[in-house]
Amino acid sequence: MPRKKSDHALTLPILSAACCPQSRGANLKGLCPFHKEKTPSFTVTPAKGIFYCFGCHKGGDVFTFLMEFEGLSFSEALHMLADEAGRDSCTAPLSKHLSVR
Repeated sequence: MPRKKSDHALTLPILSAACCPQSRGANLKGLCPFHKEKTPSFTVTPAKGIFYCFGCHKGGDVFTFLMEFEGLSFSEALHMLADEAGRDSCTAPLSKHLSVR
């Protein structure tokens, strides 16, 4: 199922806090939080909710970022994002969100 623009609402604040990106057109660019560098190579694409570093080649979405940067499991990252969004991530079983094909 494609993500809606609102699904990326937490991406920018979380990634911005880690690398202080500056606007470069539709994207943001800053120093990578995963390795030392002098020239910014860490790019955030808010419209897609993704990041990529051209220096160390790490990339992904906000879940991947939290898992790598904070050392969290996917479940922990999910709970952290749910807390940030003011939602309870455990209110319904996962099976209610999945459609059987």
